[in-house]
Amino acid sequence: MPEYVKRICGSSSTTDKEVMVDISVDHEEHHPFHLEISILSELECLICRKYMFSPLQQCMSGHIFCTSCFDEIQECPICRKPKSNSRCFTLEKIQSWLLYPCEYEYRGCTYSDTIQVIESHQTVCKFAPAPCPFKYRNNNCRWRGLHSDVIAHCKRVHSENIFTSPRKMFTSSIEKKDTIHVTVFEVFNTHFQFCWCLDKVTGYMRFVTYCLDETTVATNFSFQIVVFKKNSYFNAFFLKGPCHSYETDMDISDMFNDEKCLLAFFDTFNMWCDEKGDSKYAVKIIKN
Repeated sequence: MPEYVKRICGSSSTTDKEVMVDISVDHEEHHPFHLEISILSELECLICRKYMFSPLQQCMSGHIFCTSCFDEIQECPICRKPKSNSRCFTLEKIQSWLLYPCEYEYRGCTYSDTIQVIESHQTVCKFAPAPCPFKYRNNNCRWRGLHSDVIAHCKRVHSENIFTSPRKMFTSSIEKKDTIHVTVFEVFNTHFQFCWCLDKVTGYMRFVTYCLDETTVATNFSFQIVVFKKNSYFNAFFLKGPCHSYETDMDISDMFNDEKCLLAFFDTFNMWCDEKGDSKYAVKIIKN
């Protein structure tokens, strides 16, 4: 049976709160435990009201804020005292032992975990609002919805860009200008977003593939790009790399992060274009 005790918990109000705390935990070191929501609320940022992640910043009076909000303020909005350079290390230590609900609990997510793990979960949570995988393509689709609804949207609106074979041939007229190409593959009972971009300033082409299904382990898959010689189907060169997990809050710089992408120079691609300026290449999704 849980052992409950009464504790007095200080708050930002003038009165203390009496709450019930479940302290029946295993004797393993650092075992996480649940606290009542009234205590978790004390760990919300005083400005944005979201749960705070380390480092916890504070003012000279001890009011604590998340890093994002702390960087935006000039003085404490609660007491008007200056900002402090010190962190609240004690609360950061306590925070690491607690179980936090997912940010998208209000949408139906029931997942909870330690503060170190919950951040990673929220980037792939099926209840998180997600953009259309084709948002950066020429049609600039502005749809947003649940992660779990992304594929249904793509099939309804972008069906011409969804392919059901693990290998697909493409012919592209590649000019030296900022370009983004996006394609979705539906293979191995999984959905993949293959995309490449050209940065005309650096001349780099970046290629990357993401697993769109939150239940899929991305490391089980890789992808390959084969570029063909002019007017033939003989291989000129190929690139191969791992697939990555899709994150709902990625912007274009996150999507084409150099640590995730395969890189090639535009001039390398361009030298294999035919007289019309078209380049022939194939993309293949591989199950490891």
